[in-house]
Amino acid sequence: MIVKDLYVDCFHYDEFSLAYYIHHLLAEQKISLEDNISKIDLNQANHEKVEEMIQRNPLGLLLNVGIYSLKMNQKDFVFIFAGSHKEAIQFYTETFQQTH
Repeated sequence: MIVKDLYVDCFHYDEFSLAYYIHHLLAEQKISLEDNISKIDLNQANHEKVEEMIQRNPLGLLLNVGIYSLKMNQKDFVFIFAGSHKEAIQFYTETFQQTH
C-alpha cells in the first residue's frame, strides 16, 4: 500500500490523528504520496507541531463531534453536530438569531 492510499483511508475511517501525522510528514518532505507505507516513521514527526495542527484543524476534519438537541419552542427541536454543548449553543444563537 502507498502513502496516498493510507492518507485517503484516514479520511474514510475517521483516523484524523494519523491523517495529520501523514500531512505533517508530507509537508516536511520526510515521505511522499508514492512511497510505500513502510517508509512512514512517526518518530520523525514533530509531535508538538502535529498536536497544534490537530487543535487548529486546518484540514477541517470533524474531531470529537457530538449530536446536541436544542429546543426552539414548545414543539420544535434542532439537532446540531458540534464539538461541545457550548459550541452547539453558539452555533444555534448565530444561526437562528435567538438565545437557547
